[in-house]
Amino acid sequence: MLKRMLSGCVICMGLLLGGCAGSEEDLDPSRIEYQTLKASGDYGPIRTITDAETNAELD
Repeated sequence: MLKRMLSGCVICMGLLLGGCAGSEEDLDPSRIEYQTLKASGDYGPIRTITDAETNAELD
């Protein structure tokens, strides 16, 4: 029983890591989108930073 549960956990972790591995290909380093979170729990508007100098400072 323990071996079956352990092997199931290993398989699930492998699938999660494998699914996350290819996600970096879609990133655009010249564009950063962010959204502020207010103290009340509400989200602010989505804003985009495209300025190369600001992106370099954040990097």
